Amino acid sequence: MNLEQSITLAEAEAYLADDDAENALRTVQSLLPSSGDGWALAAEACEHMGFLEDATSCATAARARALSPEAADRLDRVEAALALYSGRPSPGPGAIGVIGALVGRFPMNSTRDDGPAADVALVQRVVVNLLRSDKGESLDALFEERAQRMMPGLTAAVKDTLDALGVEVSDDGEPNLVFIGGAAFSGAGVLGAMLSHHSRIGGAFDSRVAPAAAWLRNRLLDAIPDAERAAGLTEARLDEAVRAFILTALGGFSAGARLVDCSHHNTLYIELLGRIFPRARFIHVVRDGRAVTSALLAEQRLILETGEAAPTPISAEGAIKYWARAVAATRAQGVDLGARYAEIGYEDLITRPEAALRHVLAFLGESYEPRLLMGLTNLEPDGEGLSEADAALVAEIAGGVLRELRYR
Repeated sequence: MNLEQSITLAEAEAYLADDDAENALRTVQSLLPSSGDGWALAAEACEHMGFLEDATSCATAARARALSPEAADRLDRVEAALALYSGRPSPGPGAIGVIGALVGRFPMNSTRDDGPAADVALVQRVVVNLLRSDKGESLDALFEERAQRMMPGLTAAVKDTLDALGVEVSDDGEPNLVFIGGAAFSGAGVLGAMLSHHSRIGGAFDSRVAPAAAWLRNRLLDAIPDAERAAGLTEARLDEAVRAFILTALGGFSAGARLVDCSHHNTLYIELLGRIFPRARFIHVVRDGRAVTSALLAEQRLILETGEAAPTPISAEGAIKYWARAVAATRAQGVDLGARYAEIGYEDLITRPEAALRHVLAFLGESYEPRLLMGLTNLEPDGEGLSEADAALVAEIAGGVLRELRYR
């Protein structure tokens, strides 16, 4: 780039710094189509003005050309913003990268929770572009406690922008529930014990209320005679009763901002619980099916979703079939919940507890607290391992599921 082009680029950058994207774009036109730096600045100017398709085209053109380090950084920020608006948020450079991490619920590598103060102009642009892109639901993550810690002033700036646009912001009154579950001996209780040490979690309890109520609801639904249905005893009314019962039963446990229920069969009823609690989040703790089978064989104890004990003796065949059904049923339902469903490996909780907890807390919109590691006690039993015959049987029955979950 010669001296004249460098002066033109600097002039365009000055316009952009003054939030005059229109003049920045007009000025940089003379550098196109040969200058990669010019295309990168044009992409940012278009993003500032909300011309997202044009910004994408300019970004593509910039990537095909040589870029200075400064222009490469600029383009990284633009692409992070475009990914956010298209529903593919991810951590990235600068403040837009922090917002992408919040919306995408990614943990941040830094051990610090506090970050740079919110850039009001940037926040206004993000809010407007998310609404234009029909991604307004992404803004929910920017009202969570973690958002305020990672970028002080962010929540207030989002609310002020929405107020200025005439968009009402109010609390819908929905309870802040977290349901943890998985097959028996998979670690739901271990994760619950760790989360119970968080300052914003009122407690984590293995109440067994939700799965038992959901199981009973399904049986009652099948048994309602046509006459009662016609008289108004509908599925919707039954769901209202189940919701009220669960809230009443769990209400006695609640003492903080969030309540965690870690009954392991919660996740068998994700579809129902997710519908009657539209803001609840679900965490599926997955453990190697061979370890679960070994634990079940050793303990000879399995509490069903009904609250009753499974018949004994428990065989290797019965144990691995139970594990495979529980994992498959949970994952099939979790797909429909989208961003309200997450999976975590039991093995990661044990071998990399801080990293695993950071993922979980990012998913919940909460900040990491070191004292959570105090809850890493009372681990699941390992059993005595599987005999050669049982190991072969497990591989035959559930080898595909184990490989899908990347267990070797």
